[in-house]
Amino acid sequence: MELSMPLSTTVNIPSSMTESNFENLQRTNIFCCPRCLIHLSNFFIFVMTLSVFIILPMIEIVIGIVYQNECSMNHYIPIYLIVTGIISIIMLIFAMFGWTFVYPLVNNLTLKNIKIVFYDAGMFSKVMLTIAILFLLFALAWFIAGNVWVFSASLNVQYIDPIEFPNTYCNRNVYLFGFWSIIIKYIFTFVICCRLNCYICNSIQNTIDQAQLDINISIN
Repeated sequence: MELSMPLSTTVNIPSSMTESNFENLQRTNIFCCPRCLIHLSNFFIFVMTLSVFIILPMIEIVIGIVYQNECSMNHYIPIYLIVTGIISIIMLIFAMFGWTFVYPLVNNLTLKNIKIVFYDAGMFSKVMLTIAILFLLFALAWFIAGNVWVFSASLNVQYIDPIEFPNTYCNRNVYLFGFWSIIIKYIFTFVICCRLNCYICNSIQNTIDQAQLDINISIN
């Protein structure tokens, strides 16, 4: 008995995706995180967001006010805590506004026509969006300034003698909380970037799955 096998099988890649694009998507997906981590990370991001934008700002404001005059080496450190706590709360308000009013306008849009949507939006949305952008720029500048004030003092700060060495004294609570609050925000930013990568990879995987489904249909 002779068995005959086809020498080649022609697979028609969907017209919306070229063969090279399909191969690039497959290579890109190698670096994606498992899908189980995507659902798991949602819980941690919710907890971290709740902590960074609600719990942490309140503690920053309280500590900054209580120890406002107890950091003679740099009186801007407690002021930084007060202002950054207020900034975080305002950013949460802007985020809630954006999710309610702005996100429905720009969802599933490309950068090419997002400008058109901005001009079609109401005056209130335009004003709020402009204020939010300016506020974010100020928040970034203030965060950078806080990094300079806190980390530049890390080598000289002492928590014992505010009278004999006032130029190097800062209350332990205000300085260490300022230091670690900045570290927490860096960690939060890193986690958000990782979650964004998972979201993009998940979208790529969905595209690959759909393309493979179309290929199987075309073969059958």
